[in-house]
Amino acid sequence: HYRIINLPSEAPIAIQAQYLTKALTQTRQHSPKEKIILIGHSAGGVVARMSMVQNPTLNIFALMTIASPHLGSDLADKALFLSRTPITMMTPFVGAGTLNRSKQLYADLSTAKPGNLLFWLNVQKHPTSHYVSLLRSDKKGNTEDSIVPLYSQDMRNIKQLQKRAISFRLDNSHTLTKSDGNAIIGILRRLNHQ
Repeated sequence: HYRIINLPSEAPIAIQAQYLTKALTQTRQHSPKEKIILIGHSAGGVVARMSMVQNPTLNIFALMTIASPHLGSDLADKALFLSRTPITMMTPFVGAGTLNRSKQLYADLSTAKPGNLLFWLNVQKHPTSHYVSLLRSDKKGNTEDSIVPLYSQDMRNIKQLQKRAISFRLDNSHTLTKSDGNAIIGILRRLNHQ
């Protein structure tokens, strides 16, 4: 069985994690013995990891993230900076109102440093689970993703997960593609044989 959960994508990570946790709790109640595997793209991977950290009793079998900013994003840093300037008064007129609505989300996804959400999340104890990062890179190993730097996508760069996470590189940009589906199926088969 699978379930797609649409989260309020402009909301702060903590609020999105609450929505996810509610859905996971319902799923766990209906299927107490079922393996739950979370797959999150971009910020969705951070949301899923936060939900797991805050609710270890959900007993998540695996977390697979795709191009997720686990250590932050320079783009989020820039958006946060812009959201704090007078330019935000003009954004609704040019179709960029999300800059105003997502200030806290940008703060949550800004480069991990003491005092912000990613720094806090990355030093928390993570539950026993499989952690898989799907990284965006070209054939030479350079980042193909203009939104999330390659090092930030890799959960092996989180001290709490260094020895537990695995990573796979895909030659893609930030957006999801059909090849992601094929890679996910292959990785799920591998995890089920462990």
